[in-house]
Amino acid sequence: MGVGAAIGGIAAGVGSIYGANKSAKASRKAASTQAQATRAAIAENRRQFQQTRGDLAPFRQAGTAALPGLTSLVTDPNAQRDFIAQNPFFDALANDAQDRLFNNQAAKGKLGSGETANALQNSLMLLGSDLLNQNIAQRQNLVGMGQNAAAQTGTFGAQSARTIADLRAQGANAQAAGTVGAANAQNQGIQNAINSGIGIYGLSKLNLG
Repeated sequence: MGVGAAIGGIAAGVGSIYGANKSAKASRKAASTQAQATRAAIAENRRQFQQTRGDLAPFRQAGTAALPGLTSLVTDPNAQRDFIAQNPFFDALANDAQDRLFNNQAAKGKLGSGETANALQNSLMLLGSDLLNQNIAQRQNLVGMGQNAAAQTGTFGAQSARTIADLRAQGANAQAAGTVGAANAQNQGIQNAINSGIGIYGLSKLNLG
């Protein structure tokens, strides 16, 4: 009876240690699997951000390219004058406006009057101003588009950074939990084996008595 109990105690102790080792390995494996999934999620998050950044790059570049010209047209009178003078649309519109004005003034018999010269000057100034304002508005649209693209890139970058930080924390927590779980399982197995040994010792003492 005492020998059987001793053998049973030994078997229980060995079983406890074996089971603890299996549990510890399972805990480590689960932690490793979660850590791998975390690394994959981080890599995918980075890939998605780089894809988004690349998609927005042409809009940022267009806005950046339009900014110097916009600044010049808004602040520099010489640049404004050169833009009008070198604009082919202005030449075409000016010639058309001049022809219509001259024909109208000729029909009134006032073609050579100072009124005609003043009217032509005012008409050309209005045409030039309209073209200049249209071009400024177009450049402002490009700059605004680039500014929005840059802001979106920054927002996506911040979101990606936060997500990656959270994923890193999750991965670290999983590994820590796996390590603690493995240690707890092994400690419990050892404790169970010790308890079994104490039981065997007690039985042996009882038999000797």
